[in-house]
Amino acid sequence: MPMELLFLCARKPDIKKIENFSSLSEEISVPRTTETMASAAIDVNQGITNHRTATIRNYTTQPRLTYKTVTGVNGPLVILGDVKYPQYAEIVQLTLQDGTKRSGQVLEVTKNKAVVQVFEGTSGIDAKNTICEFTGDILRSPVSED
Repeated sequence: MPMELLFLCARKPDIKKIENFSSLSEEISVPRTTETMASAAIDVNQGITNHRTATIRNYTTQPRLTYKTVTGVNGPLVILGDVKYPQYAEIVQLTLQDGTKRSGQVLEVTKNKAVVQVFEGTSGIDAKNTICEFTGDILRSPVSED
């Protein structure tokens, strides 16, 4: 008993009967030229090269976003609300009202909130006037073999 497959095409409102899977591939295949195949091969090779070099490349990222949404300060922690896509362990630069800069690290992320541990202390941090800038980078320490 041959297997029949019903194929509903979005472009045509009628229903077609497909006898086997090989005729299905003929029905929906896109004609390829040597030019499109060559460009696809270049794209694949470029993707493989990018994938291999990604592990040894040192990414430098520009600061992503700046917020003035400090919702609370508790000890060395600053809670930020309405933050888009915070990342765990990301470095945050806090600029106080008087221009003093302090740095911290994201300890916890929940939906649109981030808990940041401030390294230099939280005295003088005002919820209304403190500007927080997410750097997009993590804390790095140089090491050597010796």
